[in-house]
This record gives sequence, structure tokens and C-alpha cells, in this order.
Amino acid sequence: MGGRERSRSPRTGTGDRKFGKIRWYNGRRQLGIIDGDDGRQVFLPVGGAYNQNLVPPNPGGLMHGTRVSYKPLSLADPDAPRGALQEACSDVRPSEIQLLKGMDVGVETRMGGRASNEDRIVANDLYDLGFLAGVFDGHGGTRCVDYVSQRFPVVLHNCYTSMAAQQPLASLNAAQEAELISRAMRRAFTATDQEYMQLAREANARDGSTGLAVLIAHGFEADQSTKPSVAGQPGGVAKLFVANCGDCRAILLRNRKALRLSEDHKPERPDEMSRIQEAGGIVIKQPCGTHRVGRSKGDNRMFLSTSRSFGDLELKQPRPLVIAEPELLVHTLEPEDWAAVIACDGVWNTMSDQDVAEAVWEVMAQGQGPIEAAQEVASRAQQTGSTDNVTVMVLRFGWSNPPPKQK
Repeated sequence: MGGRERSRSPRTGTGDRKFGKIRWYNGRRQLGIIDGDDGRQVFLPVGGAYNQNLVPPNPGGLMHGTRVSYKPLSLADPDAPRGALQEACSDVRPSEIQLLKGMDVGVETRMGGRASNEDRIVANDLYDLGFLAGVFDGHGGTRCVDYVSQRFPVVLHNCYTSMAAQQPLASLNAAQEAELISRAMRRAFTATDQEYMQLAREANARDGSTGLAVLIAHGFEADQSTKPSVAGQPGGVAKLFVANCGDCRAILLRNRKALRLSEDHKPERPDEMSRIQEAGGIVIKQPCGTHRVGRSKGDNRMFLSTSRSFGDLELKQPRPLVIAEPELLVHTLEPEDWAAVIACDGVWNTMSDQDVAEAVWEVMAQGQGPIEAAQEVASRAQQTGSTDNVTVMVLRFGWSNPPPKQK
């Protein structure tokens, strides 16, 4: 048959559908903007996306720059804020051809020189919130680390949804929404610890765990002074919410440079030492150079090399020397940010931030993936003397590229 072939969107006919790309879309607030192929900007109102909550950072979600088809609406949408665009759309769907790649995750965990592996990982796509990645490093047993690694994603989502229900999300600006997510993450750490501490008291369990969680959330609209997270796709940014409790650590790879996203909670840190001493604790330095927190009096005194953790019943009562309150950093991803690494202290005890960044870059600049990169970091940690459990998680942002090797 002759004639002109027309484009088709997935699962729909051509009809009156138009095409464009997502400028920004927020699945939590269910609002966004589309840059139409006809040069017009179109408001994406509440309920306008096909499944409403497409937020995962992958090609199937409505990440900024994603090609979509949509049905135009002739009337201004009543949900649009004052001064918003007067053209709206509905039934927004990702197109069949996606030029943007999503996020890949690679993990390697090894027992090392220990009798067992007390590390646990978290990798959850939290519906209507974002992608959660984390490393939890147990000590003194696995009861605590098993509990908190399994419960934390659930508690985080519950904290977020309960807090979000108290205010109209569609009315929040980017800064207000970031603060809401930050408060939910802080509350999730302390709430998870409170849950476990109740069980620990009943069972007289004395083990504990450190933990670091990274939430990757897309859909924040960018102002004119903010770089877009995806090169050449203005208007939208993604943010990393990094919450740390203990001595796991996260770094960001910007080109070939390592940027630290968290600070270790060590007893010798001046602010941590001051807090511990005010609570009646002491900090001692062992001959090997490691500092530990504990009590100066009492039987069965316990000393710990981190100043924040989940569990650790003996150091939480009668006054908490060790706390589960996290420190939190919010980082807006830029086009040069192409990966992040989360690892337990078994890596950072023998490798610098830049050592880890170089290992990841050397592997991935050759075209290999995050699994091979995580394996390489773990191997180098052991080669440089680590005898602890070694756990590495590499988050590869597919919409950005590592700098190439020089020819």
C-alpha cells in the first residue's frame, strides 16, 4: 500500500495525540510540564499521566527528557496554579523510543576476614517517592541489621505518606517538597530504631547496626540559575537525599573527582565527643589508634567504634551515648554527576574517596557495568589490607556518561 506512514504511540491510536518531551514531571505531586514538538509548553495536571505516579529513574518513568505522547486539552485545567500555562494535556504516556537510559545498580558483598557477613543492602523502588539504596553494617550479631534493613524502606514510605497527607502536595514548591522528604527520612531512622529497641529490651539483645540510605528522587523543577540534571534537558532536576547514621559512607562521582556525600560518625569527632561526654560517656583511644565510646562505670561495659547506630541497647540507656539520629545532605545532581558509591567501613578503612572513584571510573570507562565496578572496589579494598566485611554498591546514572579514557 502507498501513502505516508504516521507515528503511533504505544497502546493508542494516533487520533489527536501530540508528541513532545518531559521538561519536568513530579509523580509525588502529579504535576509537570511538557515541551511539545510544536514549540509550545503544555501543563501536565494532576491525573494527566497514564498511571499518575511514574517516578522511577528509568526509561519507563517520566524522567525529564523522556519522549511522550499526550492528548491536548482545549481548556485551562482548574488544578493549574495562578499564572500557569493555559494549555494542558491528559493521557500522557512514554513513547516507544527512549533515548535516555535509566539507572543501573551493581553490588558486591564479601565476608572478608570475619566469621560471618553482617552487612546488608537495600535497593527498593518506593512507589510515588523514588529509588532507595542503602548499606547497613551490623555488629555483635545480625538480629538488628536484619530488622532495620528490612523495616527501614517500609517505615520511610509510611513516614512520607503520613506527613504528605497533612498538606496539599500540589501546592508545594521544590524547596518545600525537599524539606518534606528530608523530614521523612530523619523520622524514619529514629522510628526504625525505636521499633527495634522495644524488641531489644524484650529479648535483651545487645547487637547493633550502622546505616546509610540514599533516596534518588526525580521531578524537581529547576529555576534559571540551576543546571538541569540531564544535559540538554532544561527545566528539571533530580536530587539525592543522603542520610547517614554511623561509619558507612557515600561519594558522588563528578567526572573523575570524588565528592563526599556523608560524614563518618566517629567518637573522636569534636562535636560527637562533646555530645557523648555531656551524656555521661567517655571516649577512649586504643593502642591501634581506634577511638571507642563507652561508659566509665558499670559491669559489662561496652565500647563501640562508631558514635551513632541502630540498636546497641547498653549504650542507649539510661542516657543514650550512641544515637540513631542521622545527618542528612540533599544534593542536586548536575550533568557531570554520573555515579554514586555507597560502601561500609570495610572499604573506607583502607581506601580513600578518590581511590574508590578511580577504581569505578577505570572499570566503567572501558564499557563495563556497575557490577564489575563494585567487584573491583571490593577486590582493591581487600588487596590494601581490609579484613572486615566488604560491601559496595555502585549507582550508575545512565543519563550521564563517565569521562572517556585518553587515547
